Amino acid sequence: MVVLALPQKRVHPGIEDGTLKSEIVEKLKVLEPKETHLKGSEDPRWNKLKDLL
Repeated sequence: MVVLALPQKRVHPGIEDGTLKSEIVEKLKVLEPKETHLKGSEDPRWNKLKDLL
């Protein structure tokens, strides 16, 4: 038997269902990465690496 020493992750129920209103939660929503922003900005260095394939 293998026992892992991993801490349990506790999530406030208000965060899961979206009812918790807090300044910190709002700031995290503002700072979270946006998928469209990541796809829109292509780094030309990656294109050169793709040419090697």
